[in-house]
Amino acid sequence: MCLFSIALTVLAVFSALVINSYFLRMDLNEQDVRKAREMGVKVVINTDAHRPNNMDMVRLGVDVARRAGLQKKDILNALTLKELKAWKKQRS
Repeated sequence: MCLFSIALTVLAVFSALVINSYFLRMDLNEQDVRKAREMGVKVVINTDAHRPNNMDMVRLGVDVARRAGLQKKDILNALTLKELKAWKKQRS
């Protein structure tokens, strides 16, 4: 088992993976995100914005998520509050 798979297993149980949408920080590609989804890892799309004009970079993260085949249910910050609370309760 590779280190990435071990890390994804830990994330599936305890946390979520972050897609950083800042154009200089696109750390995860769609293959990594797809593998995470297949292992049950939830994702958060983050703009990493330091200025208001960086907020539109969220589109880059959304594009990675779409290419990876993610659906709304796979993205924590796309869930309803009720769904997010249920996910959090599962982790307790």
